[in-house]
Amino acid sequence: MVPAKIGDENVAAMFDTGAPLTMVTKAFYLKHSRTFTKLEKNPDEPQLTKMGLELYSLNDPIVVGDKELGRGYVYVYWAPNLKKFANNVEVILGYNHLINADWYFDLKNNVWGIK
Repeated sequence: MVPAKIGDENVAAMFDTGAPLTMVTKAFYLKHSRTFTKLEKNPDEPQLTKMGLELYSLNDPIVVGDKELGRGYVYVYWAPNLKKFANNVEVILGYNHLINADWYFDLKNNVWGIK
């Protein structure tokens, strides 16, 4: 896990370089809904809804360390939590945000990081 912020809110995040878009939990969305704007015209909406996902744009940037990863799009995952991915994770950082950072995997300490 990596500490991150969306706007002024601290979040527990993890990297997923294989995820095309960042994903946030339903609980985080409900607590910080002002941070999100639902995209009304999404051609993939029926398929995403079946998967428990809705597409939103971020009104505030994601920041890891002192590196701003931008706003962009996120999926809100409507399942109760992301425990099937990792405990206590509120945000899974997808490639759409990770591409804006110089990220690396520290093999010695077995952790992800952003320079």
